[in-house]
Amino acid sequence: MNNIKLEIDKLKNKLSETIRDNLQVNTNFYRTLGDYIVQVIRNRTRQGYGVDVPRGTKKPLKPLSSKYINYRIKYKNLSSETNPGTSNLTLTGHMLDSLTSIATNKYVRIDFTDKFAKDKAKWNAESKEKRIFMNLSSDEYKDISEIVKDYLLEKINLAIKKEFR
Repeated sequence: MNNIKLEIDKLKNKLSETIRDNLQVNTNFYRTLGDYIVQVIRNRTRQGYGVDVPRGTKKPLKPLSSKYINYRIKYKNLSSETNPGTSNLTLTGHMLDSLTSIATNKYVRIDFTDKFAKDKAKWNAESKEKRIFMNLSSDEYKDISEIVKDYLLEKINLAIKKEFR
C-alpha cells in the first residue's frame, strides 16, 4: 500500500511541476490578446459606447453639442467611420486608429502610437463631458478572461500529454 501512495505522490508532484512550468504566457500570446483588446475598445467606441470604470457597464457616450455637430457637418475630412451627429470619439479616426498594444513576456499594455492621440484621449476622459472609453466592461473582461483561461488550459493539456505518455 505504501508503494501505491509513493507513486501517487510522485505523480502529483510531477503534475504540479508540469503545470507550474507551463503556465508561462509568452509575448506572442500577449501581443495577440492586446490586439484583440484594441479591437474591442475601437469597435465599442465607434459604436458610441464607453465604460466609466474598469469592469463597469457599457453605456452610450455623452451626446455631442449642437455647436460641435455643426462643425462636423462642415468638416471636410470627417472619417467614414462616423457621421456628424454621432458621439463616438471619431472625427478623423486618428485617435482610435492609433490605439496599439505593447506586449512583453509578462504583460500587455494598451497605449497610443503618438502623444497627440494620447493627449486627446486624456482630454476626452477629463473634460466635463467625460467620454471615457479605455476601460473594459464587465462583459468584455469576462470574454478576455475566457480567452486567457482557454489558452492556459490548452498549454497545460499539451504539456501533460507530452509528459505522461
